[in-house]
Amino acid sequence: MTLAIQVSPELQRRLAEEAARRGQTVEELAREILEARVGEAPAPAAEASWLARLPRPDPDEVQAILRADGAKPVHHFEELLETASEPDEDEEFDVDDFLQERRRWQWEGAPVFPDALERKTPRRAR
Repeated sequence: MTLAIQVSPELQRRLAEEAARRGQTVEELAREILEARVGEAPAPAAEASWLARLPRPDPDEVQAILRADGAKPVHHFEELLETASEPDEDEEFDVDDFLQERRRWQWEGAPVFPDALERKTPRRAR
């Protein structure tokens, strides 16, 4: 399809400069800009999803990895609920201990001074 459009002299000058800079003709640059802006025909909804564009691993490879890790097949969702670990009722949960451990995990392997982990971060005033 041939498309004829009227542009201002200023826009024509800027298109010509950019095309020359890229080593293209004005027509090639205009087509490239239109394709980038408008794009191709819309893809079907399933293909348009970002999830559909992710690489899909080979199911046999995934099963081999799971078997090597000792994972067992689950046939019903309820089986997962039965194997969930219950918190120890004898053990009291301490929020401060949890936060301190979380800070340690966050910086695990990072080059920091050991005493920096021991300092507690003051809460911000609201």
